[in-house]
Amino acid sequence: MADLIAQGELEQHRWRRPLPVGTPVLLGRREGGWGVPWDPRISRRHARLHFDGNVLTVVRLPEAKNPVYHHGREKDEIEVRPGDSFVIGRTTFSLIDQRASIAIDVPPPVEEQAYTASSLREVSFRNPDHRL
Repeated sequence: MADLIAQGELEQHRWRRPLPVGTPVLLGRREGGWGVPWDPRISRRHARLHFDGNVLTVVRLPEAKNPVYHHGREKDEIEVRPGDSFVIGRTTFSLIDQRASIAIDVPPPVEEQAYTASSLREVSFRNPDHRL
């Protein structure tokens, strides 16, 4: 599954959303899931996004006031692949298809030792007055 990352000029102006496959979403300045409220150059309803599982199609809506830029060129419709990005206003949108895979190879313990409560009571500690 791919994610779309929106990054504005400030560090806190950022979100990351998983793209639903086959379900169009609206990108704009309005508050909410796909909203970019920090950028006044993005219209309330700016672009329609459709992800087919491999390619993200971005279509600028007729009511959008400012252009969508892809590779420095103004476009009304673009196809974005993982690792690619587009810009609206002062916000960059990046398509990524990366998942963190965390695996750890831990060898089995060499030796396991178990103690009973009574055997632990028989052990004396150094400086018992200074321990919790």
